[in-house]
Amino acid sequence: MYLIASKIKETRIFLRLSQGEFASKSGMTQYDVSSMENGKKKFIPTSLLQFLISSGISLAKLLDDRVSILRNLYAKIHATITFAGLLLF
Repeated sequence: MYLIASKIKETRIFLRLSQGEFASKSGMTQYDVSSMENGKKKFIPTSLLQFLISSGISLAKLLDDRVSILRNLYAKIHATITFAGLLLF
């Protein structure tokens, strides 16, 4: 469960949301989000899964321990900047 907990926190950070904002958008309480991120909540609410899907988060990547959501974000940003640099210069 710790892996899922860390991935949920990583996803929240990726989306640039506070625990309160994340909770509000996913139909949870801030306490529930905190409990999930600390590995104390042992299930993922359907409302959270629906929010993640609507936010474009791949559930397969969320559950895959080999994938870092933040690492993928940084790679996309780097590729975009590199590509834009090639176009501008």
